Amino acid sequence: LQPFDASVRYFDVRRLPPDEERALNVSYLALDELLGTADVVSLHVPLSATTRQLINRDRLGGMKKGAVLVNTCRGEVVDEQALYDAVHSGHLLGAGLDTFTIEPPDKGHPLFTLADVIVTPHIAGPTWDSWRKRFVNAYANILRVAEGNRPLWVVQQACKTFPILKQQGCTFVGCKPPCKSDDHDVGTRRFEWPDQHCSH
Repeated sequence: LQPFDASVRYFDVRRLPPDEERALNVSYLALDELLGTADVVSLHVPLSATTRQLINRDRLGGMKKGAVLVNTCRGEVVDEQALYDAVHSGHLLGAGLDTFTIEPPDKGHPLFTLADVIVTPHIAGPTWDSWRKRFVNAYANILRVAEGNRPLWVVQQACKTFPILKQQGCTFVGCKPPCKSDDHDVGTRRFEWPDQHCSH
Protein backbone atom coordinates (compact mmCIF):
# COMPACT_ATOMS: atom_id res chain seq x y z
CA LEU A 1 0.00 0.00 0.00
CA GLN A 2 3.01 2.31 0.05
CA PRO A 3 2.36 3.59 -3.51
CA PHE A 4 -0.96 4.90 -2.19
CA ASP A 5 0.82 6.74 0.62
CA ALA A 6 -1.28 4.74 3.07
CA SER A 7 -0.58 4.46 6.77
CA VAL A 8 -0.91 0.78 7.61
CA ARG A 9 -2.09 -0.22 11.07
CA TYR A 10 -2.76 -3.76 12.20
CA PHE A 11 -4.24 -5.77 15.03
CA ASP A 12 -3.24 -9.33 15.87
CA VAL A 13 -3.39 -11.44 19.00
CA ARG A 14 0.39 -11.70 18.65
CA ARG A 15 2.04 -8.37 18.17
CA LEU A 16 5.12 -8.27 15.96
CA PRO A 17 8.48 -7.33 17.46
CA PRO A 18 9.34 -3.63 16.96
CA ASP A 19 12.04 -4.38 14.37
CA GLU A 20 9.56 -6.34 12.23
CA GLU A 21 7.01 -3.53 12.48
CA ARG A 22 9.64 -1.05 11.31
CA ALA A 23 10.72 -3.32 8.45
CA LEU A 24 7.10 -3.66 7.28
CA ASN A 25 6.32 0.00 7.95
CA VAL A 26 3.26 -0.92 10.05
CA SER A 27 2.12 0.01 13.52
CA TYR A 28 -0.02 -1.81 16.04
CA LEU A 29 -3.39 -0.65 17.36
CA ALA A 30 -5.91 -2.33 19.65
CA LEU A 31 -8.81 -3.70 17.61
CA ASP A 32 -11.48 -1.22 18.62
CA GLU A 33 -9.10 1.72 18.14
CA LEU A 34 -8.15 0.41 14.70
CA LEU A 35 -11.81 0.02 13.71
CA GLY A 36 -12.60 3.52 14.87
CA THR A 37 -9.82 5.22 12.89
CA ALA A 38 -9.22 3.17 9.72
CA ASP A 39 -10.60 4.20 6.33
CA VAL A 40 -10.34 0.60 5.08
CA VAL A 41 -10.41 -2.49 7.28
CA SER A 42 -9.24 -5.73 5.68
CA LEU A 43 -9.83 -8.99 7.56
CA HIS A 44 -7.30 -11.86 7.47
CA VAL A 45 -8.04 -14.20 10.37
CA PRO A 46 -8.76 -17.93 10.62
CA LEU A 47 -12.23 -18.97 11.76
CA SER A 48 -12.23 -20.03 15.40
CA ALA A 49 -14.35 -19.66 18.51
CA THR A 50 -12.73 -16.29 19.17
CA THR A 51 -13.06 -14.91 15.63
CA ARG A 52 -16.61 -16.06 14.84
CA GLN A 53 -18.70 -12.86 14.64
CA LEU A 54 -15.58 -10.88 15.51
CA ILE A 55 -17.00 -8.02 13.46
CA ASN A 56 -20.41 -7.85 15.09
CA ARG A 57 -23.01 -5.09 15.24
CA ASP A 58 -21.20 -3.22 18.02
CA ARG A 59 -17.87 -3.28 16.22
CA LEU A 60 -19.43 -2.25 12.92
CA GLY A 61 -21.08 0.62 14.76
CA GLY A 62 -17.69 1.57 16.16
CA MET A 63 -16.07 1.76 12.74
CA LYS A 64 -15.18 5.14 11.32
CA LYS A 65 -18.10 6.69 9.42
CA GLY A 66 -17.54 6.29 5.70
CA ALA A 67 -15.09 3.40 6.10
CA VAL A 68 -14.98 0.29 3.93
CA LEU A 69 -14.84 -3.30 5.21
CA VAL A 70 -13.07 -5.99 3.16
CA ASN A 71 -13.48 -9.65 4.11
CA THR A 72 -11.33 -12.23 2.33
CA CYS A 73 -11.04 -14.69 5.20
CA ARG A 74 -14.22 -16.45 6.41
CA GLY A 75 -17.82 -15.32 6.15
CA GLU A 76 -18.65 -16.25 9.73
CA VAL A 77 -16.21 -13.62 10.99
CA VAL A 78 -18.72 -10.88 10.07
CA ASP A 79 -22.33 -10.42 11.19
CA GLU A 80 -23.83 -10.16 7.70
CA GLN A 81 -27.16 -8.65 8.76
CA ALA A 82 -25.36 -6.01 10.81
CA LEU A 83 -23.06 -5.31 7.85
CA TYR A 84 -26.09 -4.86 5.60
CA ASP A 85 -27.57 -2.39 8.08
CA ALA A 86 -24.28 -0.49 8.40
CA VAL A 87 -23.91 -0.04 4.63
CA HIS A 88 -27.62 0.54 3.96
CA SER A 89 -27.78 3.25 6.62
CA GLY A 90 -24.74 5.02 5.17
CA HIS A 91 -22.58 4.50 8.25
CA LEU A 92 -20.15 2.49 6.12
CA LEU A 93 -19.31 3.58 2.59
CA GLY A 94 -19.29 -0.01 1.37
CA ALA A 95 -17.84 -3.49 1.62
CA GLY A 96 -15.86 -5.97 -0.46
CA LEU A 97 -16.70 -9.60 0.27
CA ASP A 98 -15.09 -12.78 -1.01
CA THR A 99 -16.71 -15.04 1.58
CA PHE A 100 -20.15 -15.57 3.11
CA THR A 101 -21.49 -17.44 6.10
CA ILE A 102 -23.36 -19.82 3.81
CA GLU A 103 -21.75 -20.62 0.47
CA PRO A 104 -22.89 -20.33 -2.11
CA PRO A 105 -25.08 -17.53 -0.74
CA ASP A 106 -28.74 -17.40 -1.68
CA LYS A 107 -29.36 -15.33 -4.80
CA GLY A 108 -31.71 -13.19 -2.73
CA HIS A 109 -29.08 -12.35 -0.11
CA PRO A 110 -29.74 -8.81 1.19
CA LEU A 111 -26.12 -7.74 0.64
CA PHE A 112 -26.58 -8.35 -3.11
CA THR A 113 -29.12 -5.51 -3.20
CA LEU A 114 -26.55 -2.89 -2.16
CA ALA A 115 -24.69 -1.11 -4.95
CA ASP A 116 -21.83 -0.31 -2.55
CA VAL A 117 -21.08 -3.97 -1.81
CA ILE A 118 -18.74 -5.75 -4.22
CA VAL A 119 -18.66 -9.56 -4.06
CA THR A 120 -16.41 -12.22 -5.54
CA PRO A 121 -16.94 -16.02 -5.50
CA HIS A 122 -14.43 -17.05 -2.81
CA ILE A 123 -11.39 -16.78 -5.07
CA ALA A 124 -9.10 -14.54 -3.04
CA GLY A 125 -6.82 -17.26 -1.70
CA PRO A 126 -5.03 -18.87 -4.64
CA THR A 127 -1.38 -18.43 -5.49
CA TRP A 128 -0.31 -16.56 -8.62
CA ASP A 129 0.72 -19.87 -10.18
CA SER A 130 -2.75 -21.36 -9.70
CA TRP A 131 -4.76 -18.43 -11.09
CA ARG A 132 -4.60 -19.46 -14.74
CA LYS A 133 -5.58 -23.06 -14.06
CA ARG A 134 -8.45 -22.03 -11.78
CA PHE A 135 -9.97 -19.71 -14.37
CA VAL A 136 -9.38 -22.10 -17.27
CA ASN A 137 -11.12 -24.86 -15.27
CA ALA A 138 -13.99 -22.57 -14.26
CA TYR A 139 -14.57 -21.42 -17.82
CA ALA A 140 -14.35 -24.99 -19.12
CA ASN A 141 -17.09 -25.96 -16.68
CA ILE A 142 -19.28 -23.08 -17.83
CA LEU A 143 -18.95 -24.35 -21.39
CA ARG A 144 -19.65 -27.95 -20.34
CA VAL A 145 -22.87 -27.00 -18.55
CA ALA A 146 -23.94 -24.67 -21.39
CA GLU A 147 -23.55 -27.62 -23.78
CA GLY A 148 -25.64 -29.88 -21.53
CA ASN A 149 -22.70 -31.85 -20.12
CA ARG A 150 -21.79 -32.60 -16.53
CA PRO A 151 -19.39 -30.21 -14.80
CA LEU A 152 -16.09 -31.45 -13.41
CA TRP A 153 -14.70 -30.92 -9.90
CA VAL A 154 -18.05 -30.45 -8.15
CA VAL A 155 -17.30 -29.54 -4.55
CA GLN A 156 -18.90 -30.76 -1.34
CA GLN A 157 -22.49 -29.66 -0.73
CA ALA A 158 -23.01 -28.69 -4.35
CA CYS A 159 -25.34 -31.61 -4.97
CA LYS A 160 -27.57 -30.47 -2.13
CA THR A 161 -27.42 -26.82 -3.14
CA PHE A 162 -28.02 -27.36 -6.85
CA PRO A 163 -30.68 -30.09 -7.39
CA ILE A 164 -29.92 -30.22 -11.11
CA LEU A 165 -26.55 -31.78 -10.30
CA LYS A 166 -28.18 -34.51 -8.24
CA GLN A 167 -30.62 -35.19 -11.06
CA GLN A 168 -27.64 -35.71 -13.37
CA GLY A 169 -26.17 -38.40 -11.12
CA CYS A 170 -23.80 -36.50 -8.84
CA THR A 171 -23.09 -38.34 -5.58
CA PHE A 172 -20.67 -37.99 -2.69
CA VAL A 173 -17.96 -40.55 -3.29
CA GLY A 174 -14.98 -39.07 -1.45
CA CYS A 175 -11.59 -40.00 -2.83
CA LYS A 176 -10.89 -43.03 -4.93
CA PRO A 177 -7.67 -44.62 -6.14
CA PRO A 178 -5.17 -43.47 -7.31
CA CYS A 179 -5.45 -40.69 -4.70
CA LYS A 180 -2.37 -40.68 -2.46
CA SER A 181 -3.15 -37.55 -0.47
CA ASP A 182 -3.16 -38.02 3.31
CA ASP A 183 -4.51 -34.57 4.17
CA HIS A 184 -8.13 -35.00 3.21
CA ASP A 185 -10.76 -33.82 5.64
CA VAL A 186 -14.41 -32.88 5.22
CA GLY A 187 -13.44 -29.68 3.47
CA THR A 188 -11.38 -31.36 0.76
CA ARG A 189 -13.48 -34.39 -0.10
CA ARG A 190 -15.66 -34.00 -3.14
CA PHE A 191 -18.93 -34.77 -4.75
CA GLU A 192 -17.92 -36.37 -8.00
CA TRP A 193 -19.32 -38.17 -10.97
CA PRO A 194 -18.83 -41.96 -10.93
CA ASP A 195 -16.19 -41.86 -13.69
CA GLN A 196 -14.00 -39.25 -11.98
CA HIS A 197 -11.07 -39.61 -9.64
CA CYS A 198 -9.70 -37.33 -6.99
CA SER A 199 -7.63 -34.59 -8.59
CA HIS A 200 -4.76 -34.96 -6.05
